[in-house]
Amino acid sequence: MEGFERIASKQKWLFTHGRKKWETFYSDEGLSWQKRFLDRFLRDIDNGMDRVPQVRLEVRRAFYQQEVRSEDSWPLRSVQPALLYLCGNTGSLQTELPASEGTVRYDSTSTNGRASFSCRFARPVELIGGMRLKLWVSTSEGDDLDLFVVLRKLDPAGREIFFSGYNGYERDSLAKGWLRVSHRELDASRSTPLRPWHSRTSMQQLNPGEIVSAEVEIWPSATFFEAGSRWR
Repeated sequence: MEGFERIASKQKWLFTHGRKKWETFYSDEGLSWQKRFLDRFLRDIDNGMDRVPQVRLEVRRAFYQQEVRSEDSWPLRSVQPALLYLCGNTGSLQTELPASEGTVRYDSTSTNGRASFSCRFARPVELIGGMRLKLWVSTSEGDDLDLFVVLRKLDPAGREIFFSGYNGYERDSLAKGWLRVSHRELDASRSTPLRPWHSRTSMQQLNPGEIVSAEVEIWPSATFFEAGSRWR
């Protein structure tokens, strides 16, 4: 994604997928795309590559269940950033600012230590692109902490729907993000509504009990949520 967005040439294409990395790269479709591109620009064969839509978008429903369509740009022009709030009192993701402050605590050394928030989709929704998660965090000891963010899809009965991980894991989540909080400094000039850009130019250590703001980048994904399904 980063390469596609930053390449200056207008003759560029993005082949997205939500399946195993090397299996997809060496698939018949993947090899066909690569050969067509190389024939056009290394052998100067007029094979219609210039007329192929720039983005092959694969929107997942579940493990190896996806729909493929063409788009003319990335990020998609049709994507509208949506602001959701974490509610510590109810464990929900909601469109309205919570009426009161809430706090969630967990033991980071415990197998089940985590903070969890979710929302239910009343209508079908496509969740496409990157995301940014803003948190206010603290630790009871030490001068730093690591945040690991995992996004999951649940069916209407509350059962998790798994996806293929790029590393081959077949019971993976739909997207992830992580941040060492001492590296939380942002570059405001490069950050966007869908992506925080960390400058990585200084370390900002914490004091035990100190509350700081941190934004986690969540890598781009494309997932379809049916009406009644949940996002955690």
